[in-house]
Amino acid sequence: MNGPVWSLAVDGSDVYLGGSFTTVGGLTRRNIAEVADTGTPTSWRPRMTSRVRALEVTNGTLYAGGQFLKVSGVPRSRLAAFDTSTGKLTDWNPSPDKPVYDLLAAPGTLYVAGTFDSIDQLTHADSLAALDPNTGAVQSWNSVIGYAVRALAADGSRVYAAATGAGGHLRAFSAASGADIWAVTADGDFQTVTLVGDTVYFGGHMDQICHSDRTGAKGVCLDGYDSRHKIGAVSAADGALLPFDPQASGGFLGVLDLDSSAGRVTAGGVFHKFLGGAVSQPYFASFS
Repeated sequence: MNGPVWSLAVDGSDVYLGGSFTTVGGLTRRNIAEVADTGTPTSWRPRMTSRVRALEVTNGTLYAGGQFLKVSGVPRSRLAAFDTSTGKLTDWNPSPDKPVYDLLAAPGTLYVAGTFDSIDQLTHADSLAALDPNTGAVQSWNSVIGYAVRALAADGSRVYAAATGAGGHLRAFSAASGADIWAVTADGDFQTVTLVGDTVYFGGHMDQICHSDRTGAKGVCLDGYDSRHKIGAVSAADGALLPFDPQASGGFLGVLDLDSSAGRVTAGGVFHKFLGGAVSQPYFASFS
């Protein structure tokens, strides 16, 4: 690649790449590409006019979100969808007014996160919205947030959002209605979230998890805090802070992405050490 990759999506033996690039393996590919399991780019090459920040594949459709305004000359405002069997752009065309940062597919729903104030001029779609994956219609699911949502995770009953705000916020909403369930406030942005069973793991550039939602200058906790450096975990049921505390250090940005599989949580980002500096593990780490 000749520029950053911001998102990956896997469909069988093919991998989709989204980012800010113009070539892949020396071939022209504008901000989105498909490569085979050998790493060789396929012939599929839509042209996105700007950064692709999020990709999600489900039920034969590849969804893309980001900052683009056109796809191969066709107007598509920050969201687009492709048929994975033909590679063609579909008619699916919701239009957020500002960038999209993450996409998450669930049964009958595609959740969209970002910095937008509205989708299709509907103001109840603010930073986090639920769309019909077939028509693109904004569903009545309602969670007006008012600050950027960076990443999403979900289980059968809740949607979890890693977000910014005054300090940073980790939010849980009803998957059925979008109603608030709980919120956790920190002194820095939450940038990623993942689930293992009934535990929600978070990452970001926070150092303090606040005892209340009151924050001061630069997000400092005003009513006390528990230390969690760049990574931690809470209960999915009520947002209660859990003992998981690897103490990442080195690098302001902290943990930028998390994933979970087979009893492990894997972290990537700008960090260098763990456990108060005792363990050197730069940029990538995995925990049981």
